[in-house]
Amino acid sequence: MTQVNQEIMEKFQPEGIFSNRWHGHDICYCEHCTRNFKTATGLELPKAADKLDPTYRKWADWRMKRLREVWSVWDAGIRKQKPTARFIPNGFPDKVMTGKEADLFFADQQARRGLMAPWSNGKGAKELRSTLGMKPLIGIFSVGIEEEFRWKDSVQSDAEIRIWVAEGTANGMRPCFVKFGVTSTINAGWKP
Repeated sequence: MTQVNQEIMEKFQPEGIFSNRWHGHDICYCEHCTRNFKTATGLELPKAADKLDPTYRKWADWRMKRLREVWSVWDAGIRKQKPTARFIPNGFPDKVMTGKEADLFFADQQARRGLMAPWSNGKGAKELRSTLGMKPLIGIFSVGIEEEFRWKDSVQSDAEIRIWVAEGTANGMRPCFVKFGVTSTINAGWKP
């Protein structure tokens, strides 16, 4: 990945590289994670995401340390190419680390799901603001429904979107709208 980042920086000189879902979704059982976890802890990877399992807790600690290392290596490589550019991880789970390391942060809290309170976006903004200080905090939101079996072409009600974005904005987030699943008829006449 460091070589990919280097190529992007050399060819395009962006202000930063934003990485979506860079930290994965849970336990990875690839040969590298299996070997690295075993080397670090002497244990096999946990069989399931069970917070009561001591092995899973050790994996969670190991994973966080590894993510910090990866963030540091990627950010250093990007800054070597362009000192003012940064690696911008999406949704880093450690808010204290985020506040310390990030010059800005994208909070990927796209919408409310289930019984989540409508002010949850504002609560998340307050939590991040407490560690980021006055650094830019960008709140990614979408119009799609964010349920377990979400369909990104869906659209929430206007009131739902407004309260979600208003809560985040009122608590220090800069709104960033995303829309997935644009149809080809909209793009049919577009030419680069």
